[in-house]
Amino acid sequence: MFPAIWCPPVSRWLLLTAIVIGVLPWLSGCDKSDPGPISARSSQYEVADSPKPQPAAESPAGAAARVSDLPTEPAPVAPDASTPPGKSPPEVGVPPAVEGQPPKPPAFDPADNLDLSNLNPEELPNSEVKLLALLEVLQARQPNGRTPQEQMEDFFSIQFTRVKAAEKLWELSQDKATRLTAVRAKLDALRVMSRFGVADVEKQLNTFCRALQQHEDPEFALLARLMLFDMAMDELASGAEVDMQALSDELNSLATDGAKTPETFTVLSQGADAFLRSGKRDAAIEAYRAIGQSFRDSVDKDLAADAAVMVERVRILEAGMDVKLQAAAMGEPDSEAPLLETLGALMTAEGAGTGTLVEMGQVATILEMTDNYDLARKVYEKIAVVFQGHSDAELAAQATRLTEHGLKHLDLVGKPLDVTGVQLDGTPFDWSAYRGKVVLVSFWTWSDPCLYEISNIIQVYRQYRDQGFAVVGVNLDQDTKTVKRFMDIQPLPWTIVISADPEKQGPNNPLAVRCGVDLLPFAVLLDREGKVVALHARQDRLLQKVSDLLGPPAGGLPGGFPGSVPGPDPTVPPAPSEAPVPGAPQAPDAAPSPDTVPPADSQSLRSDRDAEVFFVSMLMAPADEVDESAAEIEPINPYLPRGDLSPGELVDFIFAMQDKPKSIQERPGFGDALIEASDRILAAESSDAQRRMAAETKFKLLHDQASLGNEKADAALVAFVEQMKDSQDEKIAEQVRFFQLERKVIGVDQLPIEQVPELLTELKTYLADRKLDDRHLRMASFTVRAINRLEDADRREEHFQEFGNLFAKSDGKELARYGKKLVKKPGVEMPDLLGKPLELAGVTTDGNAFEWKAYRGKVVLVDFWATWCGPCRAAMPQVKALYEELRDKGFDIVGVSLDKDREQLAKYLDENDLPWTHLAGDEAIELGKKFGISAIPALVLVDREGVVVAAGNKLETLKPALDQLIGNDD
Repeated sequence: MFPAIWCPPVSRWLLLTAIVIGVLPWLSGCDKSDPGPISARSSQYEVADSPKPQPAAESPAGAAARVSDLPTEPAPVAPDASTPPGKSPPEVGVPPAVEGQPPKPPAFDPADNLDLSNLNPEELPNSEVKLLALLEVLQARQPNGRTPQEQMEDFFSIQFTRVKAAEKLWELSQDKATRLTAVRAKLDALRVMSRFGVADVEKQLNTFCRALQQHEDPEFALLARLMLFDMAMDELASGAEVDMQALSDELNSLATDGAKTPETFTVLSQGADAFLRSGKRDAAIEAYRAIGQSFRDSVDKDLAADAAVMVERVRILEAGMDVKLQAAAMGEPDSEAPLLETLGALMTAEGAGTGTLVEMGQVATILEMTDNYDLARKVYEKIAVVFQGHSDAELAAQATRLTEHGLKHLDLVGKPLDVTGVQLDGTPFDWSAYRGKVVLVSFWTWSDPCLYEISNIIQVYRQYRDQGFAVVGVNLDQDTKTVKRFMDIQPLPWTIVISADPEKQGPNNPLAVRCGVDLLPFAVLLDREGKVVALHARQDRLLQKVSDLLGPPAGGLPGGFPGSVPGPDPTVPPAPSEAPVPGAPQAPDAAPSPDTVPPADSQSLRSDRDAEVFFVSMLMAPADEVDESAAEIEPINPYLPRGDLSPGELVDFIFAMQDKPKSIQERPGFGDALIEASDRILAAESSDAQRRMAAETKFKLLHDQASLGNEKADAALVAFVEQMKDSQDEKIAEQVRFFQLERKVIGVDQLPIEQVPELLTELKTYLADRKLDDRHLRMASFTVRAINRLEDADRREEHFQEFGNLFAKSDGKELARYGKKLVKKPGVEMPDLLGKPLELAGVTTDGNAFEWKAYRGKVVLVDFWATWCGPCRAAMPQVKALYEELRDKGFDIVGVSLDKDREQLAKYLDENDLPWTHLAGDEAIELGKKFGISAIPALVLVDREGVVVAAGNKLETLKPALDQLIGNDD
């Protein structure tokens, strides 16, 4: 299943609002959900007489950067690639490699005995050469598994291992080129996982990029800026509210100041395309103009040529071609002549070149896709006439190929089509068996856009197969082993046909040549008489055409056809054949390997320049046309247990999962899988031992997450405690008792003050009889909060000593450390700070030296806290609300984090958006000791002169002094 991305339904009028080069992603309603048709370079094909593309190098995609390496502690598909001609496209959503990368490392020596089938990310080789080789192997490795679920889990395991290997390579190497390889691998792995909706990975990617952006080397910082801009384009494509001015400014800045590299050009051109697809026409024109001007003088001839295309795009848009095409495609009166006149003017204008040729070809394609076949023919014929005598012989040859293919398309309409070839097992294909049926002939390869379209075809096939609808898949992979491997992993419910001649596979397939197939996926729809009734029968267009021929499907359409949602209908249970399995021989839009590229003189599919989006006037569907039935699909969880496991097998599953390395157990979805297994054991007829193990597992997982501030897990824990409170099992009853008491102390702020001593006595008695560990840390921090409610300072100190001694004996390191802090009587008490200047110094979380003098003239709240402190996290929303309320009145906050785990701190700050400055690290911890901070949160209020006027553990106690300083009389 793929993550759902909402898109409006695509009606005929919406189709006419955009012109797209080759890919036409808007046909599916949302570019992000459907990469659209593929072109030569993204499908194992290349343009005739062009250089053979080389495998894409590792690209920037990754995991969390190390604190020691980058300014902050950062913690993963990508938008559609539109690769300039003559270049290999970047790996998924990432710019291609830059010059200066290390040479290709040697393959592993078999003597190393490195078992990649069960590689532990925590036990990676300590060799730079081996890590480089490992990253290369992992990039190409196919997922293993007997079922799609197992394959999916292995696929994500590969990506996580890439992240870890990249991190280790960064740590081991000081060579810039090697480190660039590591960064690219991390960025790519996270980007891939982010595209598949793996929980929290997008945040990790964002955090990593924010840290990398601060790197002293501008090349590393540029990679981060490009990725962040690329991610912002995803937000724009998804329909989210974005700051267009900021995006435009960043694009212009990158075009002007960024390195003039192919990767920069690729990302920026994708950004301009995204502006256009989103209806930001003026912004797109200015973006194309800026890119063209910036790269036109590049010493790289290819980049200079690409820049010329940008300039051509500006001219075409300013000529209003999109408006005129829309009018003609919709059949408006007297619209044909202005369209043809504008086409002629653009093609004969000074500077008209490859870009203009390709865009004009796409005008014809749009007309084909809107059933304007006669006008499309006139466009192709006009292209042939204008370019046949062009001074650039190669451009003239391209125009000839383009028009030949287009006219072959058009010649199919209204005529019978004879499908020939053999099946995958070599047996003859019997076309006569399809007489009397409505048939979709789908030309495809094992590539991302085609796999997306297959999932859509399945929806129509399910609804209409019993009414006489059939599908024949004509595979155009150069290597038939590829499609056979695909069918082994994910069989399709219709016949696959390949060329009977082993020497004429791929673009040389005789049927593909006869039909003029030059972009993929390409689909031809035939009626019951065997005649072609539609070209480009894809997405909603396919459903519309089939329903025209066969009427409404039996049983009706379940909630409408999700034409714009990649993958299967969310209302239909998944089946092995529905969603393409990730980890295909080539990642989406990846460059083909040299051994699968056809010879340069072979017939080829359309240039990858056709895979770039162009014209737009994108209109959003009116509110009353929005299909609200498209339910959002949950993110993929590759760790979930199979649905057919018995209680005993689920117990084995839990034990096996608990034996996995800690790095795997911390991955998103891992804990959810164990909770589901536990719930299924508890709901089934299981033994007492099985139920006990399931309950203990669920208690621990929920409590671990709740202790980290996960409110959803905390609510689930409360509900589960209530569910298990009447259990007769002694161990479960003991767990319930612990959680009930912990809940009582968590709510200590609502407890009447006279009941606090009684609660502390109950806690002391309970803890004295039990073996304590870090599970009790949350209870301990709220116990300190309860102590701080007492007004008697001597009694508070007695409790600190008593509970501190209990906690200090814990087997848990964090709890023991916490206890020792309570026992140790500080040399300075917080009350001693009153009336004295406060001096702060240290390093902020972004790696900068803290400037305390900059706060002079402000009222400042200094908050000593930690992510492991439950009361601190509970109070943080109140602190944040105070900041938002008073920030414009001369008020500010400085956080002093006592965390030792900098990565956990960075994650918390990223997830909770605390906009004030935070000190962190050893110097911050020393500040806590210096000022006698024995319990947190500890709040110190400083006036505009830097003098402490109030101190306490609760915000309410400081409010009167704060009101007086700010001047609030209410």
